Amino acid sequence: MHEPDEQPHRSEKFMLLCYATFLVMAGQGAVGPALPFYAVKFGASATVVELTLTIFAFARLVLNIPAGLLADHLERKALLVGDPAITAIGMFGPG
Repeated sequence: MHEPDEQPHRSEKFMLLCYATFLVMAGQGAVGPALPFYAVKFGASATVVELTLTIFAFARLVLNIPAGLLADHLERKALLVGDPAITAIGMFGPG
């Protein structure tokens, strides 16, 4: 146990990982409120906007467990770097 006046050690790598995760999740969460504006611009219905958000949430629900199992079998560092890279390509690639 730590002494009362002693701070537990915080790893810089862990904090960097937390920050990167925050940025990825904030970027994905920022898309939702903007979708109705894009729907109007492109003539999409409210149903299409709702399906876009629902499919993304469902895919995360379904793929989280297999991704966790994959992380247990593969090198985690490659996954921690590769996942945000793939997300960035998906977000900025079509743009």
